[in-house]
Amino acid sequence: MKINLSKQTNDGLGALGTSTVEVTKTNGLEAVVASPVFTVLETVVPEYNSKVLDTTYSGLGPQAAGILRKSRKEFTSLSKIFKSLSAFPGTVKGEAAAILYQLSKAVGNVYAKTAAEAYNALLTFSNQINTEENKAHVTTVGTVEEVAAFTKSVTGLGTVRLEQSTIDSALRSDPSATSLRPQLEDALRDYFSLLTGMRKQAGWDKLYSDINEVVAQAKRSARKGDKEEEEKEAE
Repeated sequence: MKINLSKQTNDGLGALGTSTVEVTKTNGLEAVVASPVFTVLETVVPEYNSKVLDTTYSGLGPQAAGILRKSRKEFTSLSKIFKSLSAFPGTVKGEAAAILYQLSKAVGNVYAKTAAEAYNALLTFSNQINTEENKAHVTTVGTVEEVAAFTKSVTGLGTVRLEQSTIDSALRSDPSATSLRPQLEDALRDYFSLLTGMRKQAGWDKLYSDINEVVAQAKRSARKGDKEEEEKEAE
């Protein structure tokens, strides 16, 4: 019964804790339900779900991720346009595109950067491409509307990140909320270790098997989430 709990999202960890408690109670093995290890888990799970999974703390994450995907995609498209037109160095448009392409090229692969690194790189590029001198090049290349759309996305991302930072700061200032995820991870590890150690004892084998399936499902969900995120980034 092995699982890397750190790879679970906040929602995934909460679901794993809830399912583990529910399956244990349904099994009804008195020795387990009365154990101090399970009592701790049963106490931490509802507190975690009500505190950490509250939408006040987690509501902006998906919104920021969506805008970041959009910004990355728009930046990549602009860079391709500039690169393509820079293949015509003998034209006014080609020369302007070459200058803009050097700016985008300096940013590098935004998909290989963390969210914070990508935002900082995209913001820098947005500021550079919107200088008076480069605005003239953008006009020459014919991508005024596209650059405006990209700039709007980056600005929106910055706004959401600021809001999220304020909320995260409030969360970090609450000691109980800050410590609940590690508490739940520790409680789950202790409980899984208990089941693993007792799995060959009479009455424990069925519970071990049931919880092992709960853990397997959590791992499958985590892998599916990683795959979906990769596919979104590649769109």
